[in-house]
Amino acid sequence: MTKKQNNKRAMLESVVSLLETNAARTSSIPGISESVGKFKDLIEEIRTKTAEVRQASAGKSAAKNEVRQKLTAATLQVSGALHALACKKGDQELKAKTRLVESSLTKMRDTEIASAAGSILDLAKSNADGLAGQGFGPSVISVFEGMVGGFQTALGASLGAVPNRMAIREMIASLMALAGEVLGNEVDRYLEFFRQEDPEFYSAYFRTRRIRNFGVR
Repeated sequence: MTKKQNNKRAMLESVVSLLETNAARTSSIPGISESVGKFKDLIEEIRTKTAEVRQASAGKSAAKNEVRQKLTAATLQVSGALHALACKKGDQELKAKTRLVESSLTKMRDTEIASAAGSILDLAKSNADGLAGQGFGPSVISVFEGMVGGFQTALGASLGAVPNRMAIREMIASLMALAGEVLGNEVDRYLEFFRQEDPEFYSAYFRTRRIRNFGVR
């Protein structure tokens, strides 16, 4: 959510807490229980959707990062074998293409490391005979190819989840707008009853209704 939405969300949650704490007071007013119930249902739905976004993001990211770590290690192993082969053969072009270090791979974006690993895979296939003599036979190249494909699949799944997360965030924004309307059009109006009857509660409620700038953690 944006900074503005986070601030509004904090206000809505504070209002829910205040209304729940003072349920005995508000229950004495006909009609307010229904409006408060409607508001609380919207807040609960916002909580559910927010949890869905967090869980989806965390799950996809964790799975992709695990595959990336394994691919990075395998890419270094295969490029290292290719580099050693290039040094033995005096192949300067192959040496230049396989001069990879862990720090450079770590700094790469996901799409960049997928491309780098793909390039090393192509070089491994074209130098399969030379690698076989160093203990990197066809089965090793096959496993590496599977890892490259696995990372591309994980990367695609992570990118594919973005539209879904965006759709859920749009739903959250709509729910927050509805919750704000219920407060402004219904609950706020009912709370006017307390202006004279219970000014302390009245003031506390409308202080809570103010949207404060809490920033983004």
